[in-house]
Amino acid sequence: MGYKVYCNDVRGTPSAQWATNGLVFDTHEAATAYGNDLFRRWLALKEWEVREVSDTPNYTFDSTTGAVVFLESNVSVVPARKVNLSEL
Repeated sequence: MGYKVYCNDVRGTPSAQWATNGLVFDTHEAATAYGNDLFRRWLALKEWEVREVSDTPNYTFDSTTGAVVFLESNVSVVPARKVNLSEL
């Protein structure tokens, strides 16, 4: 791949399994900013971490606006086809 990408893992209790939401960030800084924001908003979280993954990045985080930004250029788009409802 040639670059590192990151995701956030969270858990509600120390004995709970780690969980992720599928967001893969383009930089460690973006993943960290998102993790901090998520941790402040979700009261049930007890801990979180940024983990390096081998997936393709699909998001970045704008820390000035607090917005998660979708990286459209990293998605393969399959054209939709019309379906005749009588065929269903």
